Amino acid sequence: MSSRSGCWLPRTRSLGLDSSDYPMWTVIPGESTLSSGSFINDGKRTKSSRREGPSNNRWERMALHAAADAERLPQDPHRAMPTLEDCDDLFLRYFDRWYSDDDRQRRGFEATKPDMFTAESLVGLDGPHVSPLTDEARDEVIKCIAAMVDAARGDWPEYLGVSGDMDLDWVQAFDEYYGRERVAEVVARSDPEDFGCDYVVLCCQFGAVLGHVMRAMQPRLVWYLDWPYWESMLLDPKTGTVIPVFHWAIKKMSDYGVDDGFVSKIRRCLEILEEEE
Repeated sequence: MSSRSGCWLPRTRSLGLDSSDYPMWTVIPGESTLSSGSFINDGKRTKSSRREGPSNNRWERMALHAAADAERLPQDPHRAMPTLEDCDDLFLRYFDRWYSDDDRQRRGFEATKPDMFTAESLVGLDGPHVSPLTDEARDEVIKCIAAMVDAARGDWPEYLGVSGDMDLDWVQAFDEYYGRERVAEVVARSDPEDFGCDYVVLCCQFGAVLGHVMRAMQPRLVWYLDWPYWESMLLDPKTGTVIPVFHWAIKKMSDYGVDDGFVSKIRRCLEILEEEE
């Protein structure tokens, strides 16, 4: 069903780093209140913090997690929906095993990352200055992300009915197709020890497509490239805000975000960037 590429070969060694000093991440304030749409929070987490439990910490439910509430994907109230696991549990099962000890230590979060967070040291940076990787490593990561976009271009029209330029319609088609039942089926058939299992492939495809579409909608966004390549994030150099789109994809394929409505989530995210200028 899903295309495979050379990027699916597991890598246990760390790619070369220009520096061991990673930015100090600060979570953007923004607890969501689903009923009112207000976003109030003063909680912050730094790079050295570790989460003790799933992603339901109140301060971590970001504004954009609720921004799509008015357009959440419809559910049949008379049909029992399968139970899905939390995004952190799925991350630890399907992705954590592919990190080296060094990669795992420096990433700064035990499992999935917040939807948006900031690093003041990244404000105004562009090009190779926004990645800790060497030139050779950056090139490899760029190829992996591009391969996932190309794989989606090849796979998605066959079963999602999308065509033309990759845009919000592609995001909506994927989002609607992979409801709770299909996500549960994907998890059930995916072997965590198989780097090319459907769960990993679909998360990485969706993350790469999210990055592609959001960069087209907001051209000042650039890739903050990292390894493994799904650690790469979108960066707004104007505000120092980073958006871990591959982690958005893992959240989509879990109980945490399966019903969020990602078109609205994208729009709200880009609105927040404009508000922060």
